[in-house]
Amino acid sequence: SEAGDDGLDHLVLAPSSLGRGDVAEAAKILRASVRRLHGVADSAPALLALASLAMENGELPTALLLGQRTLSLPGLADSEKLRAHLVLARVYEALGVHGRSRAHLEAVERLGAPEEAARMVLEKPAAFALAVERAGRAAARGASAPRILEEALRPVSVKARANARRLRR
Repeated sequence: SEAGDDGLDHLVLAPSSLGRGDVAEAAKILRASVRRLHGVADSAPALLALASLAMENGELPTALLLGQRTLSLPGLADSEKLRAHLVLARVYEALGVHGRSRAHLEAVERLGAPEEAARMVLEKPAAFALAVERAGRAAARGASAPRILEEALRPVSVKARANARRLRR
């Protein structure tokens, strides 16, 4: 499918591409979105949405840049700072830069949400264990590689979407 030219509305195509197992198409949409964003007024929700999508797509350097860019915006609400720090903590953890990850988790704590930081750390093993279990079951049934990937990503994506909804409140 072709990404649209009107703002960032075409981003809805990337998760559906991932859901179909078309990682290359999702990556193409993500890269086009980041290029388009350079011509659009920065907004924390758009940057954070792109950063989350980049994380889901394994584009960690892009997610890192978008998270840092979000934090550089003037007049950020505490909820937006919280989300940006959580994104950056996840990115740095995935990159193996534990000191930076810890620094962003400490920023979350300073913003008054230590329970959110603890929740983020504690929920990961359960989501990943479920992802491995579902992928293993799909593989045992003889599912295709894209279907196995979809089964593995589903528990993690469900948890990430639930977290995003909760943090937007």
